[in-house]
Amino acid sequence: MQGNIYAQLRTTAVSFSSWNRPYIASCLIGCWLTDPLNHFFGRRGTLFWCGIFCIFSVIGQGLAQTWPQLLVSIDSFHQCINRK
Repeated sequence: MQGNIYAQLRTTAVSFSSWNRPYIASCLIGCWLTDPLNHFFGRRGTLFWCGIFCIFSVIGQGLAQTWPQLLVSIDSFHQCINRK
């Protein structure tokens, strides 16, 4: 019976991290980096580099072999979208 409870908790934790983690990461990290990037690169430079980074993060999502790799690539994608 206890093994079943632990399996349910693990499934819930993985589900929470896969659906909510990108949004939490983008609002906590992405919002703080928007102003320094705009100051350093300018608005069009920031959009250009975020677009390039978005391309690489989407390719990373396609090539991911494990779910932690997929979570990292999804996080990077959401942070780029937040900066745009």
